[in-house]
Amino acid sequence: MIMERKTVLLILVLFIFTMASASAISIREEDPLKIFPNPAEKQLILELCSDLSALPVIHVIDLTGKVVERFERLFSFEQDVYTAELDISNMKPGVYFIKVIQGETVYSGKLMVK
Repeated sequence: MIMERKTVLLILVLFIFTMASASAISIREEDPLKIFPNPAEKQLILELCSDLSALPVIHVIDLTGKVVERFERLFSFEQDVYTAELDISNMKPGVYFIKVIQGETVYSGKLMVK
């Protein structure tokens, strides 16, 4: 039982580290997904630089892997940049992962809710 908990904890830590690394990369100018402000309280803005025609779908995932929010048809599009404003005022404070799915392409980042 203790070994199983340690294994689950290790997997969770590795997952968080992997996602945090991906998020750190997302700060770079050339990364297609930008999440701001971060940390956020009530409203969040996502910008996705993409020339793909499929409309992006947003999943907000908690640390257990559960999809806690799903947003569709929120993006506006101008000059290869999709922009979405999300109301996150009903979300509990904590760390979440953002997954944006556009056709066969998946973009991800990390979000802190205050």
